Amino acid sequence: MIPTPKRLHKNLVAPYGEGELPSSLCSRTAYMCGRTVTDFCLEMGTRFIDVVMGRKTAIKRIAEVCGIDPGQLLRDTPVRTDSRAFEWNGQRILVAGLRQYRPHVCIRCVEEDLASGSVPQFVRPYMRSLWTVVGIRTCEKHNVALTDVSAGKGGIRMCDLPTVLAARTPEFDELLANVREQPFSAFEKFVRDRLSGENTSGNWLGDVRVDAAVRTCEMVGAAAAEGAKAPFKRISEERRYQYAEHGFQLINRDPELTGLAGQLFSDCIKRGLYPTPFNVFGHLWRGYYVRSRDNGFEAMYNHLKRRAVELLPVGPGDDVFGEVTSPRKWHSPRTLKANFGLSKKQAVQLLMAYDQNSAWKDLKKNKHLLVDAAAVEKFIASTHIGLTTAEAMDYINARPYWAKLLMDRGLIKPLLYSDANIRRTYRFEKHVLDNFLNDVLQDAVSVPDECDGYETVNIVARRTKNSAADIFRLLADRKIPNVRRLQSARGCAAILVKFEDVVTILSRPEEGFTVPQLAKLLSVPQRSVSALIRNGLLRSSRKPSAVKNIVRFVVTEADLATFQQKHIGACELGKLMGLTTTSVGHKCARNKIRTAFQLPGLVSRFYLRSEIPWI
Repeated sequence: MIPTPKRLHKNLVAPYGEGELPSSLCSRTAYMCGRTVTDFCLEMGTRFIDVVMGRKTAIKRIAEVCGIDPGQLLRDTPVRTDSRAFEWNGQRILVAGLRQYRPHVCIRCVEEDLASGSVPQFVRPYMRSLWTVVGIRTCEKHNVALTDVSAGKGGIRMCDLPTVLAARTPEFDELLANVREQPFSAFEKFVRDRLSGENTSGNWLGDVRVDAAVRTCEMVGAAAAEGAKAPFKRISEERRYQYAEHGFQLINRDPELTGLAGQLFSDCIKRGLYPTPFNVFGHLWRGYYVRSRDNGFEAMYNHLKRRAVELLPVGPGDDVFGEVTSPRKWHSPRTLKANFGLSKKQAVQLLMAYDQNSAWKDLKKNKHLLVDAAAVEKFIASTHIGLTTAEAMDYINARPYWAKLLMDRGLIKPLLYSDANIRRTYRFEKHVLDNFLNDVLQDAVSVPDECDGYETVNIVARRTKNSAADIFRLLADRKIPNVRRLQSARGCAAILVKFEDVVTILSRPEEGFTVPQLAKLLSVPQRSVSALIRNGLLRSSRKPSAVKNIVRFVVTEADLATFQQKHIGACELGKLMGLTTTSVGHKCARNKIRTAFQLPGLVSRFYLRSEIPWI
């Protein structure tokens, strides 16, 4: 048995290069000894695979055989700590963060190495440890891109640098001619400094693991440049170099990733997608969180989780870069359905009642519509504690069928709410009903008993063949002179009026415009005028016609002028600007001028004059 030498003669040892990888020194020395690197390592009492994998005992053995200080060799190389990671100057780096079996070299450094030294030619070039780091793609000395000399092959054979370079000799001139100029970026300087034991970032990026910092910058840069659905795994090395630098600069400018999250959210909305975490964050979420239990990305995920809660309809219990525990900020119809057990129709009705936005009707085109969670939950709570239609009418002591009539006249406003049945129901707040009673009783004189000549509103309505709601409208407008309040009754049943006063007012001829006349004046369909009147936006009164005694809505000239002082229709605006109604709508949309009303039955567009800069 041949004894294992403690140290080789200096003439058999390849000269150690600054920052050289132990496997490179081992393979060059084996070449000097006329052995294959595998046999050489076995003869030296170790294995080449252990040297490549960074086993500390193997590296120390090679240092001892070559007559080099083991501390220096260990300092310039990644040392294996477990099956998944290395340690490099106190920095932890995973196996995936190194190119162990796909050597990348600087062709110009190799050219200089080949031209200097007294050892055999293919022993002169050596592998720098920094070239094995995934995030380093440039030679700092020559400012050129590193070249992959593995010829598409992998495995332990690719770590035998002299053999690899000898196989590429015929192509060396071509490789040298095709080398790409690129500067050693600020991101690569950051990685180099981290591996030297320094932290120059000044933000959270300096606290995460080196390989995680590399991948984070690449992912952030790719998402900022190509969007959340960028094919990250198919991106070339040249683009990864650009994206890593872009992502590094972006994180330095905006450590909280607020701008990136806002950009990704806007891109999702432009694509017409519902803002789920995957639709917004794409590969940032699915590819590098759900499929990986690696906590190296925890810092980035914490920032993105906060941004997700600020932008997306997510709340406690949802899975967004981990389980969300912070309060919900936004609601969508989908989250309302899930959180409150509503159907799609119920959620839409609830949201339309909340902000009167007709866009809720077409959720396929408006998947991005979100509402403030705290406000809409408070609104939902108010609908549940509000009074039903029967309870509300009992509260004001009115007939049940009066509810719809009072709502049509704009005297009471409900909170629209639909229960599990198809039938629509309404909820009313008590303060709204109290305000209604105060309005109709504002001029009433309290009396202990019934007075001669005075009758209840219900009796007067039957005698005049009018709706009780019309009489309440007159009371709210203070047009009935003599009103009494019966102390022994409550609510609407306590109101007493004179039949003669009501008849005189309802039959009094009054100049004004009917619905068809208003439609012509405003250049809108009649149903749009009716919608404005029903919702109390265009003040009106109900008057019998002079010919057929048919009660109809009449709007006075003063009330019409008041409405037109504040609002302008799209047709009238088009006439002033010389544009069609459609062109007016497009121009207002481009200038972010919203319509003044979003009402059921209103098919015309009206704008606030104060918001139109062209008139």
